[in-house]
Amino acid sequence: MVLLIIAAPFIANFFHSPNSLTLLYLISLAPMLRGFINPSVVKFQKELMFNKDFLYRFVILFGDTLISITITYLTKNPIGIVLGFLTGVTIELLLSFVIIKPTPKFNFDKEYASKIFHRGKWVTGASVFDYLFFNGDNMAVGRLLGAGPLGIYQLAYSLTVVPLTEISNIFAHVTFPIFAKISGDSTRLKKSFLKTIFTVFILGVPFAIVLILFPQIFAILLGDKWKGLTPIIPILAILGLLKSVAGSSSSLFLSAKKQSYTMIITLVSVFGLLLLIYPLVMRFGIAGAGFSAIFGTLLSIPFVIFFVRKLFSSGK
Repeated sequence: MVLLIIAAPFIANFFHSPNSLTLLYLISLAPMLRGFINPSVVKFQKELMFNKDFLYRFVILFGDTLISITITYLTKNPIGIVLGFLTGVTIELLLSFVIIKPTPKFNFDKEYASKIFHRGKWVTGASVFDYLFFNGDNMAVGRLLGAGPLGIYQLAYSLTVVPLTEISNIFAHVTFPIFAKISGDSTRLKKSFLKTIFTVFILGVPFAIVLILFPQIFAILLGDKWKGLTPIIPILAILGLLKSVAGSSSSLFLSAKKQSYTMIITLVSVFGLLLLIYPLVMRFGIAGAGFSAIFGTLLSIPFVIFFVRKLFSSGK
């Protein structure tokens, strides 16, 4: 929260968007509120209570969406989206104490804190680099090409990459506790992981093929003003499919307590993205941002294969 408050003026200036300063200050409340969420929410995933997890997340999403749409429609101001987001965070905070037990008590255990930090630093690092990968292209497009092309790129990204990567995210959410329970059985773990990769790929391919062959579908549905989506859709469809398959390894590494593997892979992805994004965006526009993201993902795949082979060859 503090970092975001300090950085807000620089972020607004970076994107030549002074009107976003107030929105950034409001959004900075979210990480502070989320810091108080009852950590027992992990029990839904750990104990495979996905029906309760669904209802929990549905209520949060419903509140977020309802407030966002209502206020934005009435005010014609993007502050509605921010207020909806904060509403969702607040609902999540309150629900975590109402429907989940036990509730936390405030104390400090030095030994336990050290253990959490030692393992958590790799997860935090991976999250930071993952954020940079999924937003680095947006930053470059917004800075180099302006708000108009950024809007087109973000919408295309949401319609293609997000649905495809969400497939692997769902599988990661479900398989992580299962992988953790069978992590001591290398043969069973390997079979389960390969089945997961195959299933994610099979589910993603038809969607990606439709987007590649018929990229104009969204321009038809949304109107001529969004015809700029058509050239970038096939590129991002390929990115989404690659990212969904490569990202399926994260739950395996986390279950085997190899958090460092995930961080290294995401770091390589970010490096590949940043290496080419400036020249490609300047040369090909928003398509260049997609190309640079594909390059970053392809660069990380050999590392995914290496670490998976290393994990199973060691039998741990």
